[in-house]
Amino acid sequence: MTASKISPEKINKPIQLLGAWLAGLFTVNSGFLFAAANMEQGSFESVSLVLAAILNVPLFLFSVFRLQTKFRPELQEDHYYSTYLSQKTNETVKVPKSDFQLTEIFQKLSELEDRVTPTTSDSQGELIKELSFGVNKNFGDLESIKNELSSAGVVSCTSFGTDSLPLQRSVAIDHRVSRAAVREVLGLASKLGFTHWGYFDNQMEETHEDVLLGAYGDHEFEII
Repeated sequence: MTASKISPEKINKPIQLLGAWLAGLFTVNSGFLFAAANMEQGSFESVSLVLAAILNVPLFLFSVFRLQTKFRPELQEDHYYSTYLSQKTNETVKVPKSDFQLTEIFQKLSELEDRVTPTTSDSQGELIKELSFGVNKNFGDLESIKNELSSAGVVSCTSFGTDSLPLQRSVAIDHRVSRAAVREVLGLASKLGFTHWGYFDNQMEETHEDVLLGAYGDHEFEII
């Protein structure tokens, strides 16, 4: 049997931990079963090793499931995870210049999309109903914000945030949201007392919200 060898210095991405875990499971179970096969059949030691090898499999599958669900953002590469932290936590992170350039490109594409497909006055107020909102759980007026969203027709709303308030009442909007919908969001945000806004990428951050009310980080655009 060829021994599996794991080189720790080559594991430089969180997702590679899954491969390391699989190799470790194979190595440990192989050792257990090999030792059990060389012991007296039916002995306590051999039975214990076989049971341990069997129980290792569902334990491994449960751990992988937890990683892929509860801790999925932590399995992203550094530059994706840094963007996730900057919007949904209060941690200060450095975002590469390339990320800002991509945001500008997406913003310009959104503007071109609006020019090709102009909205009519009949559709005003309808676009916001299709968006999913996240509201910072630390706001004292959290229930008032949710009630206002409900009155505007929003049906999808979640809570997020750390144990501290953001430095300013900011709104983060996914860059795929159309300019017309952005205007509706900013109009509603202005009524709720929000003062700044900016773009983020919800696919990059592995989150389903289109709009984050109370996002962390600095946002250069003012709501006027």
